[in-house]
Amino acid sequence: MTTSSALQNLTAAEAEDFLQLLADGVPPHNEVTRWLTVGQEEIINGFGSRLEEVAGGGFETLLLLGDPGAGKSHLLATLEQLALEHGFATSFFSQDPQSRVAFNRPDQIYKKLIESLRLPETGEDSIDPLQEVLDKWAIMATPALQSTGRNMALAYKLAEMGLIPNAKEVSVRTRIALIGYLLASQHDEDEGRTTFLNVLRGPGVSNTELIVTANSLDFSYPYSLGYTPSIYDVEYYFGQIRTLVFIIRSVGCEGLVTLFDEVTAVVNLNNSRSREKAYRVLNSLFFNEWHYEGLYTVFAYLPAFINQLREDRYLSSGDLVQKWSSLWQENMKQVAALDSHDMLELAERLAEIHNIAWKWEAWPESANTARAWIRDCEWAGYSPRDFVRGLLQRLDQLRDTKL
Repeated sequence: MTTSSALQNLTAAEAEDFLQLLADGVPPHNEVTRWLTVGQEEIINGFGSRLEEVAGGGFETLLLLGDPGAGKSHLLATLEQLALEHGFATSFFSQDPQSRVAFNRPDQIYKKLIESLRLPETGEDSIDPLQEVLDKWAIMATPALQSTGRNMALAYKLAEMGLIPNAKEVSVRTRIALIGYLLASQHDEDEGRTTFLNVLRGPGVSNTELIVTANSLDFSYPYSLGYTPSIYDVEYYFGQIRTLVFIIRSVGCEGLVTLFDEVTAVVNLNNSRSREKAYRVLNSLFFNEWHYEGLYTVFAYLPAFINQLREDRYLSSGDLVQKWSSLWQENMKQVAALDSHDMLELAERLAEIHNIAWKWEAWPESANTARAWIRDCEWAGYSPRDFVRGLLQRLDQLRDTKL
């Protein structure tokens, strides 16, 4: 079997780890996962065709609907890899109400976006993508220091240089963090850089700490900032995302692609008030209430999400059922079911990875077994996830008898 270019540098240990992650239902986020994706050409091609518009400053939303085990997470990982290849930064994460990462908590959504940030040039190799972006930005922003004093006027100069949005649209707290990072970088003040960087990472830095650190660099901000953003301050956190998307594009990326998995976790928010907040946050993203430019948002969910939304008509968000109907029609794509041809192609590719992991002729030895398993899966209506897990078990069993 001819080895794909995606597998050329894959070591035996990496192949074994990759297959174990697949068996656990956690698709790795790399080019091998993209190569392994079959049967989803319509979604992949449609996604790719919209990237150019987003790169030009547009905004796009894609909704992926699929039953449990249909391959939504795998497809999201593939779209992420495609976005990276086209020069976009990406963020990928799953909702998890138990750890308070759900759409009713804007602070945690923002934090996870930053933690999962990947850059197209470095991908998973970047130690700190956010700092990498800001360091590039600080170099470009340095000339502003030559014509402007150490005060808030710097923000207007940076906007004039095309390095931040209209300064009036950037929160004062965010402006101070960016200017402070620039000044700390100029003076090699690592402690100050860390403080300002942490403001841009998410919650945790108080306004008092922010102002004290800024003053230590002779950047005086004489007024109180008021309260530190609350955990529900969607305007602050999602406004800061807008500023960071702008900065990401200013340093050479085409834009940002955010991929939200397990949106259906909103259903697990037992408190109706929490679901109400989550719906409103989602609505603001779906319809770009924050005026993002260069952002592509992708959401994966189960049918149960729509069912819960309908049951919540008694909430003030009940009007969203009607409002989102056009969104389902225009932006929703259903993860395609795999036919026998798709499953056979997938089986061959999995066998190729299995061969790299354990150095045996996996496909010739397993072809008949794979075809029989495909027939069983079609008859029983098994999901792609069940098909993959069952096939990997059969490959392991055959390997043990051959080696």
